[in-house]
Amino acid sequence: MKALILGTGSAQVDAIRYLKDAGWWVIGCSYRPEGPGLELVDQFELSDITDINRLESIGRHHHVSLTRQSRNQTGVIDYRLG
Repeated sequence: MKALILGTGSAQVDAIRYLKDAGWWVIGCSYRPEGPGLELVDQFELSDITDINRLESIGRHHHVSLTRQSRNQTGVIDYRLG
């Protein structure tokens, strides 16, 4: 299963580790290729995490099952991805 984590900063590290330990393939997404979560993710996508259309496209391309971030926008993306 694949998860898209919005952001690769310290706020996302615990979620990335949790998902990796549970066997998920984790895709990190951020507008900058940096942050402590960058070295933990399986794959990285360079994108502004406020660009809902781009995130939907990334999610569909990678057949993502889960999106997570510390803001409410993940609900919109989860809804669009079905």
